[in-house]
Amino acid sequence: MRRASRIYFAHPICVYGSPQEEVQLQRIRSRFPRAKILNPAEHAADVLDPGTVMNHYLGLLKGCDLVVFTLLYGRITSGVGKEVNFAIDRGIEVYELRGRRFLRRKRRVTFASRAATVRLYERWSRSHSSRQGPDFF
Repeated sequence: MRRASRIYFAHPICVYGSPQEEVQLQRIRSRFPRAKILNPAEHAADVLDPGTVMNHYLGLLKGCDLVVFTLLYGRITSGVGKEVNFAIDRGIEVYELRGRRFLRRKRRVTFASRAATVRLYERWSRSHSSRQGPDFF
């Protein structure tokens, strides 16, 4: 793993602002203590038109030299998959954060469809009913 100065944290929108997100961010900070983490959750309010969400996030990702991503119920969600493949296509290092481990991903990934992603978000929301995420889905 090389040293990164800017890390893009690709993770499902339903996890934004949750305790799980904070744990994942702590693990990234621990592994890359000097890097600036670009968390798209901090830029969610920048996107007014749902049709431009991915373009906005991919624009943010362009300025990073490493991507760390997470799964939801063992699946790569639609937006995260697009971000990961965008990074791989541009030669940006990509790591999957799985528990406490960082697994290097060098090949394009397959990911859930938008409809399947929405079902995963709904499942996550039901199991975390005291914490409702942003209404992006």
